[in-house]
Amino acid sequence: KTNGSDLYPQITAVGTDGGFVVTWSGVDSAGDNSIFVQKFTADGATSGATVQLEALGKTNGSDLYPQITAVGTDGAFVVTWYGADSAGDNSIFVQKFTADGATSGATVQLEALGKTDGTDYQPQITAVGTDGAFVVTWSGVDTVGDYSIFVRKFNADGSTNDTVQLEALGTTTGDDNVPQITAVGTDGAFVVTWYGADSAGDNSI
Repeated sequence: KTNGSDLYPQITAVGTDGGFVVTWSGVDSAGDNSIFVQKFTADGATSGATVQLEALGKTNGSDLYPQITAVGTDGAFVVTWYGADSAGDNSIFVQKFTADGATSGATVQLEALGKTDGTDYQPQITAVGTDGAFVVTWSGVDTVGDYSIFVRKFNADGSTNDTVQLEALGTTTGDDNVPQITAVGTDGAFVVTWYGADSAGDNSI
């Protein structure tokens, strides 16, 4: 589809040869938004076909706000986004790619702890360490009905650790939003920051 809006581009370098990958949200042939991924070689030529990503179990809902990171050292990368899931709310989705731009394994769906029917959005992603591990963080509706920050680590083999829920100090009933994440050091550590309603009723970091 060449006459629909394309939005939210993100880019990352992959491997060591100058290649890179662009991901974005665009109107697909069915009229809703999907996520698209295109790899490029070092000389700026496209490498392989554009890949279209959809939420699990639902191909006619909006998929938005993709984020991307290179993982490991061989050119592999991971894309995360939020989109309408089969239950009708938004969930976080994660898809890993091999160095040649092909999908690797199944798409993974992430939900807030204890609540699968609330909105999950604002995903961010970072690679950690050098072996291919990565971490996804997002904001989602928690079991008491406000937004909390959630964090899920993925190992290089695709296995995952438990989801961690983060709240502002002194209050668990205020909204926590817009998480950001970065790897620190080389051993796999990372840091998440966000803003949320504090115990005085205003927003703090």
